[in-house]
Amino acid sequence: MKLQKIFLLIFMLCTGILNAQIISGESESVYQNKPNDTEAFYFTPENYNIKADGKMDVSVALQAAINQVKTEKSFGILFIPEGKYKISKTIYVPGAIRLIGYGKNRPEFILEKNTPGYQQEVQSDKGKANYMFWFTGRTVAEGSQPRDAGAGTFYSAISNINLTIKDGNPNAVALRTHFAQHGFVSHSVINIGNGKAGLFDVGNEMENVTFLGGDYGIFTNRTSPGWPMMIVDTYFEGQRKAAIQTNEG
Repeated sequence: MKLQKIFLLIFMLCTGILNAQIISGESESVYQNKPNDTEAFYFTPENYNIKADGKMDVSVALQAAINQVKTEKSFGILFIPEGKYKISKTIYVPGAIRLIGYGKNRPEFILEKNTPGYQQEVQSDKGKANYMFWFTGRTVAEGSQPRDAGAGTFYSAISNINLTIKDGNPNAVALRTHFAQHGFVSHSVINIGNGKAGLFDVGNEMENVTFLGGDYGIFTNRTSPGWPMMIVDTYFEGQRKAAIQTNEG
């Protein structure tokens, strides 16, 4: 009996170390140096008067930066430097805009504890949730109804960025990603905690994404074009109901 307990302890210890190594490896920044792209935009304190300290709410500045890329270029990249970024409302990402993080450590977007709007189900919403980032078909004007990404939404993406939902946001979902060809989510740890899910409505391709906690890692309907999407090197841990819940499986 004593020997069995020792073996069990060793097994649990090894499993814990292995899981920590998996999560640590998957959380490494894949773009450690600042990319040099004259056509891109950079979400830096110099350009947008923000602080990446996890205390300043950057929601308005971030939305303005994303809209600027779309307005001035029609498509392109907003690079996000290493740091912690607090947001307090849904950030809308229109078609053909990519958010890509860089730095020694991945940048992290944080939904703080008890953020207003994330406690109750949103009855008018398809996912009955509120989102940190919502990929849309076009720019969303202040106060207007978002048009969800669809079969004609190409090139949208978020990469090398971590997302965290803190306590007190039971109907929060990190990403809504109903985009189509050339859209992707990659190199991200989504710490859902007591939130609803990491991702609602999948699109095209997902790679090297870790889902921690939540009712679901992913809950989804069919992809917008109606064809399969690819999930590669994706890790799920601690979901209360299901790692993946689909209405089209």
